[in-house]
Amino acid sequence: MVNSTSLLVALPTVMISLHTTFFVAVWILLIYSLVLTVLSPFLGREADLVGRKRIYSTGYILFFAGSTIAAVSPPDPQVLILGRVVQGSGAACLFSNSLAIITDSFSGPPQLGGPWQ
Repeated sequence: MVNSTSLLVALPTVMISLHTTFFVAVWILLIYSLVLTVLSPFLGREADLVGRKRIYSTGYILFFAGSTIAAVSPPDPQVLILGRVVQGSGAACLFSNSLAIITDSFSGPPQLGGPWQ
């Protein structure tokens, strides 16, 4: 969640550097959270169907690609917004599966009648 709010500090500098309006700069900030929120349930369901590891690994690739797009983007707000959309897609892959992968890693609560009783 740090990634969705860390850009808030740099928003005035982004506006000046890109020569853009406040509303476009807000889209740069919010599009990540919007894509993450919309895609998380769908990607969680997709992970149930095709496998969590595949979606989780895809999330790392998408997040890296989105970060690269955002980092090397020319001074064009549309390219930066595209990078943030790709980042949000990757984050949704990671976010929707991380707890499910941890939960699947453990067998569950201990059964009654175990060796400690």
